[in-house]
Amino acid sequence: MIRTITLTLFVFILYVATGLETLVGGRMDISDAFYIATVGLDKEDDEIQMTIVTKQYSPKEETSQIAKQDKYFVSVGRDVFEAARNFNSFMDKETFWGHVSYILVSENLAQKDIDSALDFFVRDHEHKLTSNVLVIKDARAEEAIKLVTDSGEDITTKLKVLSKGVGALSISSELPLIDAFNKINNKYCSCYIPTLKIVEDQKDEPEEETKEASNTENEKTDEKTKRLVLEGYVFFDQDDAKLLCSIEGGTARGFNFIINKIKSGVIVVKDPDGEYVNLEIIDSKTEIIPKIEDDKITVKLKTKMNSNISEIHGEVDIFKADIIEGLVNQQNDIIKAEMQSVIGLVKEYNSDLFDLSSVINHKYPKKWDKIKDNWREVFKDIKFEIEVESKINRTYSIKKPALSREKEKK
Repeated sequence: MIRTITLTLFVFILYVATGLETLVGGRMDISDAFYIATVGLDKEDDEIQMTIVTKQYSPKEETSQIAKQDKYFVSVGRDVFEAARNFNSFMDKETFWGHVSYILVSENLAQKDIDSALDFFVRDHEHKLTSNVLVIKDARAEEAIKLVTDSGEDITTKLKVLSKGVGALSISSELPLIDAFNKINNKYCSCYIPTLKIVEDQKDEPEEETKEASNTENEKTDEKTKRLVLEGYVFFDQDDAKLLCSIEGGTARGFNFIINKIKSGVIVVKDPDGEYVNLEIIDSKTEIIPKIEDDKITVKLKTKMNSNISEIHGEVDIFKADIIEGLVNQQNDIIKAEMQSVIGLVKEYNSDLFDLSSVINHKYPKKWDKIKDNWREVFKDIKFEIEVESKINRTYSIKKPALSREKEKK
């Protein structure tokens, strides 16, 4: 036995040390491959169009910084697997899928085929399950990739920057591939996926005397600039994975309050004079508390949140107990309204948008076994209650309103 183990170890060391694994095809030189960083999926009639953004790494640079050359390629197939394989028919280097960071799915494709679109990435051993999934609203995935890449930027870096910034407003989040696929295959709750969209910025209208001088230049350039924005979610029906609805803005933040994905954000309230006071969200925690009595389910959403005063627009000294209490009440009402808008969607589509089924399963496992086969019928009769308890803790370095000096002069 010991001789067998020793001989096997010796052969393995010889195999690696002499580079024989390269001859067998186990190792790839980094300059001989395109490393795919971002993938876009679109639907073309009955076919799938795949757009890939690649990076080519070169080990021959004199500096320690590895050179990168970004390109994008397009392929078409009957399904995602065939589209991926078809790249091999025209690309001059091998493709490596282990570096994919983002999978962009067009809304058109996501309408009915989100599950089959992601199946390839989950099933194939070359892909990592931590890639982030995004749905492109009202545009093609290729269009989003082309918009950024043609401007000289790296879309993978752009998406990473956008993802890091979503916590500032808490109207979106990140969703890894494995989480998305698990939710799609959970027949008791709706799958949600963050959305990306292309927005147009209208240029300011030039003054009358400068219009004529700028006419020639405007003919050569677009009047609007386009950019990518990460905002909101789309939801998919828990029965057939068809696209159900989409949310943005306050409703998206209300959803994040419920599923505990709030990092920060701004809540705008008013002082007694009607002037704005900006509050910065510091932390938030929501408990989903189900209660079953006489076979009737009541669910309480209990949210606790802390904020700081970040900006004051008026002259009133708001640092008084009764005024602070009024600001807190306004803050509670805003949070409650945003969460209530999500409950409205829950009732409208009779769909478990925030995985209530798992909460009930953990708290009432025996009861869950009795109702799970008829969950959707049970779900439509659930009564929801929202309770918000918030506090305003700090004022940073603000001791009194900046405009109070104007009031003092008067």
